Amino acid sequence: MLSIYPKPLKTAARKAEEYTRGMVTGGTLFEELGFYYVGPIDGHKVEHLVPVLKNVRDSKASGPFLIHACNAKR
Repeated sequence: MLSIYPKPLKTAARKAEEYTRGMVTGGTLFEELGFYYVGPIDGHKVEHLVPVLKNVRDSKASGPFLIHACNAKR
């Protein structure tokens, strides 16, 4: 099949799609950077936030954690 788009444009589009998919599916980019990704969680609900913070505190995992807390008010 003949492509009408130049190769650099196709490559850039493929990479953009991969990064976007990683952001939507949750933390793939951060995990590739060596972070243990947790989230997203509602940062306005203490009953959701405290157990996550305790689990991170008590974790045996080494390395940095990234806790994705967001405003999930509706």
